Amino acid sequence: MNRWRLRGLAVEAIRNVAGGRVRSVLLAVVAAGVVGALVFIELSTTDELLMFQEGFIDSGGNVFIATSEEGLAAEQCGALTSMEGVIGTAGIEAGPALETMIAPGTLFGTAEVTIGALGLFSSGPSVPAADVTDGWVIGQAAASELGISQGMWLGIDGSTSRRVGAVIDTEARNPRIGRWLMAVRPPVGSVTECWVEFAAGVTTGRQETVSAVFSGATDVVVVPWIRLDEFSRDPIAEFAGRPQASAWIIAGLLIGMMAWLVTRFRRSQIGLYRAVGTGPSALLILGAVELGVPIVSGALIGSLWATAIWATAIAGYPSADQFSVAARTALSTVLLAIAVGPLLWPITARGSIAEQLKDQ
Repeated sequence: MNRWRLRGLAVEAIRNVAGGRVRSVLLAVVAAGVVGALVFIELSTTDELLMFQEGFIDSGGNVFIATSEEGLAAEQCGALTSMEGVIGTAGIEAGPALETMIAPGTLFGTAEVTIGALGLFSSGPSVPAADVTDGWVIGQAAASELGISQGMWLGIDGSTSRRVGAVIDTEARNPRIGRWLMAVRPPVGSVTECWVEFAAGVTTGRQETVSAVFSGATDVVVVPWIRLDEFSRDPIAEFAGRPQASAWIIAGLLIGMMAWLVTRFRRSQIGLYRAVGTGPSALLILGAVELGVPIVSGALIGSLWATAIWATAIAGYPSADQFSVAARTALSTVLLAIAVGPLLWPITARGSIAEQLKDQ
């Protein structure tokens, strides 16, 4: 490195940063604006996609239904819960439409369901199993129509009245059972439907897994609860194809070009360094440190400001995934800018020292 030690180069570069406050602040402001804008856009885009994905999952986007007129083994349906990636199952054995003692002449659907139905179908808080033992589980629509609530007693089709153990809101997950009167039973015997909900991270092999479990039933049909068509949104594809996915390249080059402009006004100083024997490799290190300090500082400040503004606008905080995406974009931009910016230092050193010193 011709008379320079690495530590000496770093100290010299930092002194240059402190001595050239105007150019350092200008470069930091550009880096803050460019990187901050990217971070804000990334946070906004990922937040919108995450909200859509959460709504999709809440509506049953990861639920698959196995149906068979012959009947499915309730034990097999319940055993799926122990499989990795499955977070809940529910077996349904539909019954005939019956009238209640409260509203004679008005028919309501009836069914027997396994205990997993309380969590899989309901969007409200979980219901303890003890509350529904020997009692009714009623859909919200039926409860409103009958004017009953949890804890009241209800008789169906002339039978002995039973206590209403739970009223569940099934509008989001399974609106068709909103007018059903259901009894909870153990996972034994036969059911006509088995609902299986997979974890959000499981995206492949779900339908095939459920089909394999019930392969013994000749007429079993397995379908997703929500069927996506060509007009539906795909958050994963939207995230991969977002416009700013490659914007860090343009942003990094833009900051790098600004660094080149700053370097053009340093030609005389570069000539002085060359006059005392500073080689191209040492000049490259000098440029990297001298330009890197304001770029990194500006990018960090811009990222923090962008995050604070975004959090204030939505009255919330970014999730770990959002922060990771924004941080990766910001870091990529900064690294590209630091890689491109200092290149003009050794390139400038290829000119005439005398010509460079005349610019002083």
